[in-house]
Amino acid sequence: MDSPLPSPLPSNKNLDSPLPSNKNVSLRASSSAGNYVESTHAHVLLYCGVYDSARTQYALQTIRNMILPNSRAFLCAAATTAVTPRSPILKLLARHRKCLFGRGFHGDIESSGMTYSRSSMYLEVLISVCLYDIRSYYLNLGQARLTLEEIAGNRQVQIASVELLSVILSELAGIVRDSGKGLSCYLADLLARLKLQKIILHCILASVTSASKKPGPGTNS
Repeated sequence: MDSPLPSPLPSNKNLDSPLPSNKNVSLRASSSAGNYVESTHAHVLLYCGVYDSARTQYALQTIRNMILPNSRAFLCAAATTAVTPRSPILKLLARHRKCLFGRGFHGDIESSGMTYSRSSMYLEVLISVCLYDIRSYYLNLGQARLTLEEIAGNRQVQIASVELLSVILSELAGIVRDSGKGLSCYLADLLARLKLQKIILHCILASVTSASKKPGPGTNS
């Protein structure tokens, strides 16, 4: 069955890694520099439908609360524990990846070539979810009116994702410093594969650019 939501915008393949987020009710894709947004916002992911931001925020905060008591043990386990091959998480991740590339959420996954790696670790899933949530925004092309609560809810999800990602990366820095070369190389390869540094730099650049365009005190807008 085809999705009732509008088709997502084409993906920016230079920024997108094959790791979608956990919002399985929303269709969204990365915008590309062109008619829609400035090139500094090419990393942004646009929603084509409203999702339950309250549940998403609760899930992110719950994971953060689980990590904080013993973050090193949790993250070491997450980095070395693969998602069960029959887990529905893998199918949902594959469908989100399929949707990100503009092929819709529903339909056959195998024929689309968007199958998800069966050796993915839980740490990879956590970081990828945060990276997708941080750069997610609602699409506003006239299909539906967004309420202030929905916009604010998405912003709170972004904040919760930043907080969770900060906890993860802060502890990973200590793990890399104290562990052997094998785990350090694996984590470095993982972060490079997820394009973490590139995505974060794009987010910072977009924030600085947006802030510089705001009129200062006493200036006419």
